[in-house]
Amino acid sequence: MLFLLDNDKKRKLDILNAIYKALYHRISFHTLQQDMKLSTVTLTTALSQLIDDIEEICTESIILEYRQGNQKWYELPEKQHFIQTQLRQYYMQNSIKFHLIKDLFLNNGGTLTGFSQTYFLSPSKITREIKELNTMLVKHHLQIEGFKQLKLNGTESSIRYFFVHLFFHTYQGLDWPFTNMNPFLVKYYHDLFPKKLYRLLDVKGNLFASYIVAISLTRCAQAHYLESNMSLDWLYEDASLPDFEEKTESFILYLLNDPQYSATRDVLVKEVRFIYSFVFSQQTFIDDNTDIPSFFFNEALESFQYMHNVDYVLERLAFLFERELDDRTRRIWRYHLTVIHYRLLLFPEILVTLPAYWTVDFLTIIEKDLYYQLTYERIHESLTIFHEALNEQHLDYLTRAYSVLTMPYVSSYFMKHTMKVLFLTNNTDFHFLHKALTSEFARIYLRIEAVEMGNPDTDVIISDTLVNPTLLELPADIPIIYYETNAYFDYLNHIQNQLFQIQLRKNGLENRKK
Repeated sequence: MLFLLDNDKKRKLDILNAIYKALYHRISFHTLQQDMKLSTVTLTTALSQLIDDIEEICTESIILEYRQGNQKWYELPEKQHFIQTQLRQYYMQNSIKFHLIKDLFLNNGGTLTGFSQTYFLSPSKITREIKELNTMLVKHHLQIEGFKQLKLNGTESSIRYFFVHLFFHTYQGLDWPFTNMNPFLVKYYHDLFPKKLYRLLDVKGNLFASYIVAISLTRCAQAHYLESNMSLDWLYEDASLPDFEEKTESFILYLLNDPQYSATRDVLVKEVRFIYSFVFSQQTFIDDNTDIPSFFFNEALESFQYMHNVDYVLERLAFLFERELDDRTRRIWRYHLTVIHYRLLLFPEILVTLPAYWTVDFLTIIEKDLYYQLTYERIHESLTIFHEALNEQHLDYLTRAYSVLTMPYVSSYFMKHTMKVLFLTNNTDFHFLHKALTSEFARIYLRIEAVEMGNPDTDVIISDTLVNPTLLELPADIPIIYYETNAYFDYLNHIQNQLFQIQLRKNGLENRKK
């Protein structure tokens, strides 16, 4: 949602992120200038403003600024990583574009004169801001329409999806923008969810569900209801759950008895089912004991061959990566694919521009990962075979989603070689690193195996002291990764990256762009 920020605010966030991502979270002015491609004056000004902004939020200086030799350095202490979220929220909540679109939503529209008086800006300035907003909103299938009287226009499900993301990622649970709705009341609505549906969510998902409820009920109170072409047959239900009908009926009765909701019972049935559907589509953790709800086998979805398509894609993905799926993996993949396709069914317009909430942070981490790129390319080459009728945007969404699903399982397709690692250390702090690098995840992801001294097949040495490999009867040019004992938390990612690069060379993939 950073498109709502001015360029200077985005630049300062990029600078803060560059400092945090640097080794030990410190970086020189010269390196920062090269990475950011900024002039000396622009970077100096931006850094000065960034430090002032952080002091205003935290009432103290967080970024350490010092000289080392002839270089100026900037450092962000490890414990201060949350400042990125705080600063992003601070900038967003001081953005005129954010306030305009937020107030349009919460107040069910507005007037040019009213906004001008509220923000102490001229009508022409407000008009320019709205024009800029519309150029950004058009790709999300939304627009601000009207001249004197302004309102949001778009498909109702798309409006809700957009604002759930906007408020969730802006406020991050630190604030509650719905002045007409007590956050404790939303907890009551959570209690009206079927228990199994609610348990599918992690802690962050529960917070996201709060915004789903609040956004949907705000629109209902404004008499904005779901589009007529969203069939009730597409909306989640599960009669096999012992409390589904009871919870649904309780939710509907509560709304019928609240004077701010004037809709008929039939309309509210659809609204409640949509809330359940939205929540179901956002789940993150799926274990092998989770059964696919009977809803996905109903007559309406069967007419689209919904589960047939899910099973076909599952087999094609397994074939692409030459993988025999055991029963557990097959159940997990099948359930994930069912949910992935359901998101596209519910939100065909907006989903291709705003991913499901669970992928936002994860994709930020992995999209530069070579495994992800290799997986994405392999799937995208064959995806048109699976989905001939879909447009390129939908194909891209599905490729991304399939890649996130399959990536942890398919490293062996790309990495045929298991790298043998010799760990040499006398330091007890090393135990954390050894445990992390020999965990199940590391063994699958990096395909490494710890070996004893004297193993002639050793591929790499990790040591906290200087090593002469020839004295260990190993080749003189064997790669050695030296470990700094006082910085093992920071060094873990550093060492994993070096191991990954060595693994790429072993598998002939070192020239692939990362």
